[in-house]
Amino acid sequence: MSASSRWTALALALFTAAQGAAFVHQRWWLGMAWQPVALAAALAALAVYFAWRARFLLSAHADMLIVMAAFGGFGMWLGDRVDHWIDPNAPLCPLHDARGVLALAGSWMTWLMLAFAIPPSVLWSRCLQPLRASAGKLVFALALDMGGMLAGMIAAHFWIGRAWALRIPPPELGMHLAMLAGMLAGMLPAMWLRDRILGAWGRDSAGVAPAAVDH
Repeated sequence: MSASSRWTALALALFTAAQGAAFVHQRWWLGMAWQPVALAAALAALAVYFAWRARFLLSAHADMLIVMAAFGGFGMWLGDRVDHWIDPNAPLCPLHDARGVLALAGSWMTWLMLAFAIPPSVLWSRCLQPLRASAGKLVFALALDMGGMLAGMIAAHFWIGRAWALRIPPPELGMHLAMLAGMLAGMLPAMWLRDRILGAWGRDSAGVAPAAVDH
């Protein structure tokens, strides 16, 4: 494995650990048991590190999921902190705002998540490499993937967000985990649909079936 790939794996692991570290500090500050969260964060960081190092044994879509969990998850946490710095009385999640989805679309949580996740996804995700030669296909793929991710976040908020916020204190931790799980789950059908549409697009434009993409 190249040195650059090892550094990428390390960066992904550090951004994963940073998400956990923030909640470890919060639980310590509140006088709660912080050790379980610290252990979980360390294990998650190790899992991300070794998953990236072994990514060529996994689906090409695994790259996107790892990048989104590490960089996108950190951006989501950081954006949430910015939202609450701007408005200390902001709700736990933008979706709790009376404006609903509009509040989510206008939140720093959403935009920093995308800002942290999209550039490295384009650079490093194997499933996007064949699309870089076509700006239209790349933008379409990213729009579909990000749409699935946001839809998953919204669904997770309403299905499990409140329950996890109550059961995994502090509430910010439970909500973060719920929305992180939701955004990754939402990307799975989006990437499957993306492959089907782009596969048909390639056949229509070339008149023949395109070469198989590594999955």
